[in-house]
Amino acid sequence: MKKQLISVIVPIYKVEKYLSQCILSLTNQSYKNLEIILIDDGSPDNCGNICDDFSKLDKRIKVIHKDNEGLAEARNVGLNVAKGEYIGFVDSDDWIHPNMYENLINTALKYKAEIVECKFKKLYKRNIYLKENNYIKKTIEFNNKEALKNHLQGKYLYRAVWNKIYKRELFKNIRFPKGKLAEDLYITYKLFYLSKKTVYLDFEGYYYYIRNNSIMGKKEEKLIVSILQGTKDKHAFICNNVPELKERMDNIYTNTLLKAYAYFSSEKYTGINKYKIKINKELNRKDIKASKICKIALFTYKIWPHLCATLINLLEERKR
Repeated sequence: MKKQLISVIVPIYKVEKYLSQCILSLTNQSYKNLEIILIDDGSPDNCGNICDDFSKLDKRIKVIHKDNEGLAEARNVGLNVAKGEYIGFVDSDDWIHPNMYENLINTALKYKAEIVECKFKKLYKRNIYLKENNYIKKTIEFNNKEALKNHLQGKYLYRAVWNKIYKRELFKNIRFPKGKLAEDLYITYKLFYLSKKTVYLDFEGYYYYIRNNSIMGKKEEKLIVSILQGTKDKHAFICNNVPELKERMDNIYTNTLLKAYAYFSSEKYTGINKYKIKINKELNRKDIKASKICKIALFTYKIWPHLCATLINLLEERKR
């Protein structure tokens, strides 16, 4: 039987210290039928040359050099040229287990799944020992509404695109939003909704490296605004398409709004600003019904907004 081709899209920008490890984790996969698409997003360092050098060593590697437009557009370029029956994403400062794609594709074919997701591990250091003899402990199947419910509960199905494979048809009318941060937030729930069957693998396959100077550590204001807009869009989508999940989504949206209000009430911002005005408007919507805990927080916010902001900021500090 012909092996299914997986197109793996890797957006690349200013990661020359980490890029080789990422690419080697792809070329050394036990599953060999890969199309590895490296998108050099106008990186000013040596990333472009590293990509070209690897492409000379492995015919499965396709390199695209383009002007810098951001992570979302780099992924979109990859989607536009991908030939695989399945699509995967890997961030260029991360790396993956040698059996990740073999386990994902075998599960997809066995269960006739349109999305298969595995566990991931957050790493703050690169020189640590990771178990090679990883094995699949269990699998869990979901239809589209079950997948969305699990995703909103934050149990197994994560919002990032990179620890999964997808049937390419799911992206027929979906692309990443250009110019946004937290771009995965804008599309993952739509993909879960479109997927007739999603399978979760209890297998640690993806290694997510957190850098202090990554986009997760910079541009905080733009990130918060992107998360707010993405969560607002997600709230509207869930309410319109899966109304039985509205209450859960109301809680998520309210919690996001309160955290954003706390952020824009920090010492960095003084007085009333445009973000607080927008958040106020959303928090006073009558169609949003929150849980008891959220209602208490919302009541506190409406009576003592600055006290609410201070408490949330203190709680966030304790988590760190």
